[in-house]
Amino acid sequence: MLSFMRAHATGWIIKVLLGAIVVVFVFWGAGSFNSKNKNNVGTVNGKPITIEEYNDVYNRLAADISRKLGREPDKKMLKTFNIEKKSFLYLVDKIILSEEAKRLNIKVTNKELADAIRANRTFQDEKEVFDDQIYNRVLSASRMTTEKYEASLKEDMVIQKLITFVIGNAKAGEEEALKWYNWQNSSVNIKYLFFDPLSYKDISVSEQKIKDYFKTHADDYKIPEQVKIEYCSFNISDYQEKINISEQEIKNHYETNIEKYKSPKKVEARHILLKLDKDADKQKEEARKQEAYDIIRKAKNGEDFAELAIKRSEGPSAANGGYISSFTKEMMVKPFSDAAFSLKEQAISSPVRTVFGWHIIKTEKIHNEKITSFNDAKKDIETQLKAEKAKMTAFADAEEIHSALTLQSDWSEVSKKKRLSVIKTGFFTFNSPDKYIEDKEGVIEAAFALQNMETSDIIESKNEYIITRVIDRILPEIPTLEKVQDKIEKDMKIIIQRDKAKKDAQDALKALSKEATFKDIAKKYKLDSNITGFFKKTEQIKGIEYDSPTLSKAAFETSYEKPYKIVSGKKGWRLIALIDKKFPEKGGFEKNKKKTLNIIKEIKREELYIKWLAELRNKAKILTEKDFNDTEE
Repeated sequence: MLSFMRAHATGWIIKVLLGAIVVVFVFWGAGSFNSKNKNNVGTVNGKPITIEEYNDVYNRLAADISRKLGREPDKKMLKTFNIEKKSFLYLVDKIILSEEAKRLNIKVTNKELADAIRANRTFQDEKEVFDDQIYNRVLSASRMTTEKYEASLKEDMVIQKLITFVIGNAKAGEEEALKWYNWQNSSVNIKYLFFDPLSYKDISVSEQKIKDYFKTHADDYKIPEQVKIEYCSFNISDYQEKINISEQEIKNHYETNIEKYKSPKKVEARHILLKLDKDADKQKEEARKQEAYDIIRKAKNGEDFAELAIKRSEGPSAANGGYISSFTKEMMVKPFSDAAFSLKEQAISSPVRTVFGWHIIKTEKIHNEKITSFNDAKKDIETQLKAEKAKMTAFADAEEIHSALTLQSDWSEVSKKKRLSVIKTGFFTFNSPDKYIEDKEGVIEAAFALQNMETSDIIESKNEYIITRVIDRILPEIPTLEKVQDKIEKDMKIIIQRDKAKKDAQDALKALSKEATFKDIAKKYKLDSNITGFFKKTEQIKGIEYDSPTLSKAAFETSYEKPYKIVSGKKGWRLIALIDKKFPEKGGFEKNKKKTLNIIKEIKREELYIKWLAELRNKAKILTEKDFNDTEE
């Protein structure tokens, strides 16, 4: 357990818990899979994973990693992230979890879905109010229809519910919480010498070594392919300004989609769960039921229900006094919902049996069904219909122009007739796009996939449609040695400097382990001895920025028996020596017990989730197509 905690102390388990399903957009690379003969990359329990689904995940991966890097990652970099396997495994897990949710009859209503979308800050205006225009624009920029997004979101919400129920079984013990607290709050003080590669001057590299290096590393200096393109754009916002929506159109939409504007009855409640396996014997079931009746008597005799939940409930909401925020009838398992929705406000139920055990429910507040009036919904509907019509009109114009441009080698003729603005770029590479297209998704990929003078399909990019073609191209080439000799010499000097710094640090460590003192080493290499002062595992080391996590990890691995270590950093090497260690003061754990127990509970939840998911995977029949397997290394 403790080794697991160490591994996750700073990564943090919340990333895997209720937000776990969001990982669909947190990816590690780019690319796609193509099969000449098959439409699927694999199956899970007989359900196919299509090439389209796989490529969708894969391409989102590409976009995400590009945003994080600030540039397009090259193929060599992408291979290190094992993208094919991660994308496939995500889709496998999604099918497995969806099937498990279906088996347990866990559902999400259309109203819940609508509420989730409206609550998403991404789709809200400056006043934090849902904006249908923003909603459509964001989805359009992601190349996703509202139907596809809403279906995917609904599936994700169902899986979130499933995960919430599963991790609710996790418990935290005081002993492991104490161990974690002591480990997390210990501190260490070290001194170190910094071996800086830049301090090694007068490095020379012979011409022969430069030639030899170029022979083996020529590909590293290859000049990438460059293209020059021309393109025309159909901005959806420009169309939207010209569109009018009639009162009748708005009314028709409202009446056709009336379910979207209904807010079903909801209940806020508290509950106490006494856990029991669904197939427990009658004796155990009756014993726990009597426990439930005992709690009910105490609650009805005046004891605070929230306090009873904190003390007696074995569910995940115990710490919050058993509180469950407002929910619809479909959100909970049927016996629980039936009981909760049959109670009056502040009433307490009899024991309710579900697959999780015996529940005692107290209704806090009842929210009756509501319908958003036509007048209140009118503005949002008008905005939505304008956005939809603008998109359709822009695409129709793009289709008409696309036909004309495809038949014409001279785009200037078409642009004159259609009053179309055609923009030409300079030469650019895949990783360094021209300023005119750097924010236009899909255009760069299309440019490098097209032949010279070939017209692209209509490209949907953020809030516009684009048509492009390549008008000139410079093929990739390996330059002559003369062109890159200065760069090679500079690169080789850096390598030599780093090698020298590393060797001196290693030699210094050997000398320390024999008879030389830290002071002797500092004097020999003419280095200043730095003292960090006491710091904890979670604290930034003063004066050290990028290398702080690495140095901190190494410092806590030292001991009084083995006080020395070499630490590799981004700018050089440090030889560290332990000065002293401190452990938390007595009584500190008691003051922070509740917080620490909550942290341990989250760690246990992650462990439970990972183990449970592994079991589901083991039971599933997972097959991959041969062509897909061939993409992996």
